[in-house]
Amino acid sequence: MKQINLLLLIHRPDTGGLENLVLDYCKLLPKQEGVNVTLFCRDTGGLLNEFLKSGTDVKFIYRKKSFDPSYLRQIRSFIKERSIDIIHTHSMLEAVHAEMAVSFTKCRHVMTYHGHEYFTKSLFVHLLGIVNAHLLDLNIFVSNHLKDFYLDKYYMKNVRCDVLQNGVDAEKIIDCIMAATVKP
Repeated sequence: MKQINLLLLIHRPDTGGLENLVLDYCKLLPKQEGVNVTLFCRDTGGLLNEFLKSGTDVKFIYRKKSFDPSYLRQIRSFIKERSIDIIHTHSMLEAVHAEMAVSFTKCRHVMTYHGHEYFTKSLFVHLLGIVNAHLLDLNIFVSNHLKDFYLDKYYMKNVRCDVLQNGVDAEKIIDCIMAATVKP
């Protein structure tokens, strides 16, 4: 397998469901040959020591506003500096920043949808979600139910989707994420 440089973006390493899933990624993926994982956080949290113990390179970058050009520049600079192959986001605002950061690079962008919260926030966030879902290299859902929900609400009939259920298997993660590196 070729060397893969993976960048994960989360708000904070706290004790929620998505953070525990990302922690499982950080524990399992670096053990796979040829996978380098870096985690970007905007804040500290209850699982920070666990993330550090996993051997994952943890970096803090701060976002001052919902849309922050400085934050975007930091992500883009890191992508270029470290030759990041794939950036993996877990929330709509992170995904918007990441999508702009990967433009005109070879880096692929994958997003995992963990719940229904994206659709319920506002019309603006809903429209962002529709646009973003169609720009992503791969949309990952934690259940078939969520996949069906988003396919309908974000008009995602012709986009690349996969289901990677909670309960992490390192090979499934790598296979799923590697699918984003292949042009459809």
